Amino acid sequence: MKRLRSLTAFLAMLSLVRSTAWGGPGENEPLTNADIHPVNVEPMQYPLAGQLRQVQGIVVVRVHLNRAGAVESAEVLVGPSLLFGEAIENAKRWTFKPNRTSTAILIYDFRIEDACHLPCKSYSSFRAPNVLVIRTGTPLIR
Repeated sequence: MKRLRSLTAFLAMLSLVRSTAWGGPGENEPLTNADIHPVNVEPMQYPLAGQLRQVQGIVVVRVHLNRAGAVESAEVLVGPSLLFGEAIENAKRWTFKPNRTSTAILIYDFRIEDACHLPCKSYSSFRAPNVLVIRTGTPLIR
């Protein structure tokens, strides 16, 4: 019985810590595609520093939404650090339909393809519900 009370107390404490340290109920609940409905998707350019250093990869950003669906804050969960800043700034310009957790996850897929002469153009394309693919070329050095 004592062990059961200890387990119950531990679970209650864990619930309290989750709700305060990680932003409240629902923060760590899984989101489904049905939970993420962008109203405004912001295109973006490939970061020049990433382009010159040939840094590519996936950056995952969690955004916190207000009641109207505007992004109040954004944080990177994983990805190449050289690409963090531009992804965060871009994420703050998106808007969403409000959802049950007041959060959304955005996936930025940075890809360097082919070769180009500076300045290399970059292109972004959106894949529903939450993926932005940003493409550019590898700069040729003369």
